[in-house]
Amino acid sequence: MALFGLFGSKNPFEFDETEGHPHVRAGVEAVKRGDSVALLTLYRQQMPAGRVPFIDGIGRLGEIGQGLEVTEDPDSQVIDGALRYLWAHRLRGFGTGDTVSQKAAFSMREMAVQAYDRLKAVRETAPEDSVCAAFFIRTLMLLGRGTQEEFAGVETSLIQSEAPNVYALMAALNYRTPKWYGSDAQMHSLADAAAGRDQAALMGLKARAHIESWLYAVGMSDDVRLKDAFLAKMRTPAFKASLAQIDDAFWRKRKAGQEDAASLSAAHNQFGFLFSVFFDAERAKPHLEMVGRCPFEVPWCYASGNSIPAYVNEKRAKAGLRRL
Repeated sequence: MALFGLFGSKNPFEFDETEGHPHVRAGVEAVKRGDSVALLTLYRQQMPAGRVPFIDGIGRLGEIGQGLEVTEDPDSQVIDGALRYLWAHRLRGFGTGDTVSQKAAFSMREMAVQAYDRLKAVRETAPEDSVCAAFFIRTLMLLGRGTQEEFAGVETSLIQSEAPNVYALMAALNYRTPKWYGSDAQMHSLADAAAGRDQAALMGLKARAHIESWLYAVGMSDDVRLKDAFLAKMRTPAFKASLAQIDDAFWRKRKAGQEDAASLSAAHNQFGFLFSVFFDAERAKPHLEMVGRCPFEVPWCYASGNSIPAYVNEKRAKAGLRRL
C-alpha cells in the first residue's frame, strides 16, 4: 500500500485548517466544553509565537460567540479579545467590500469594538505582551482605526523586544503595506529592522515584504508602469541575487541557533511561496519540504486560486518533490 504513495495522487491533500499547529484541535474542544482552565494551560505551554496561530486556529474552527469565562488574568483577556477579532472577521465575510451586506458590516463592527476594548485594556497593563499586540494591530486594521500614533507605539515595542514574535511583527508589516496604511518603503524598512536580529525566522519578514511588493504591483495597483517595472526587476540578476542573500542569511542563522517550530513554520511558508512565485525552484525546494502538508492560508492564497493544496503540489513538482 505504501508503495503507491511514491507516485503521488490525482487528488491533492486537503487543506489543514489548523495550518499544522499541534494544539488547535485540543483548544477547540476546550472552548466547546467551556473549560477555560484547559485552554489557558494549552496557551501557556507554548512560546508567544505559537500562541498566535493557536488562537487563529480556534477562531477559525470554533463556533462564533462560543466564549469562555473571562477573568482578571491578562492571558484570559487576550484570548477573549483575540477570539472576538477573529469572529468579527468571520461575521464580515472574506469578500471585497462591495459584497459585504449592511447587516454583516454592523455585526462585524460590534464584535470588533469588543475586541478592541479588551485588547486595548491589556495593552495598557501589559504592553510587552506580543500576542496581544498582534491581535490589537489586526483589530485596528479591521476597524479602520489606523491612527499612526496608536500603531507606532506597538510597532516600536515589537521591534525592540528582547524576544521578537514573528507573528506579531507580521501583523505590523501587514499594517505597513501599501494596500493598507503604509508604503512599500515603510514596509521594507520594518522588515529590514526585524531581519537585523539574530532570529532566523525574522528573515521571513523580508521574504513577506517582497511578496507584498509583488502582490501590490502586479495584482492590486492600477499603475501599469509600476507593474511592468516590477516584472522587469524580477528578471534581473541583481534582484535574484538579493533574494538569494536573504535566503542564505536565513539558513545561516537557523544553523547557528535553536528556534521554536511555530516561528520557523512562518518563515518556511514565506520563503517557499516567494521562490515559487519568483521562479527559483531550487531555492523553493527545501522550504516546500518543510511546509509539507501544512501550507499557511496566507501567503499561499495570493496565487493559488481555489485550491492551495493543488497549487503547492504544482510547485513541489517543479522543485522535483513528489506530489502529496
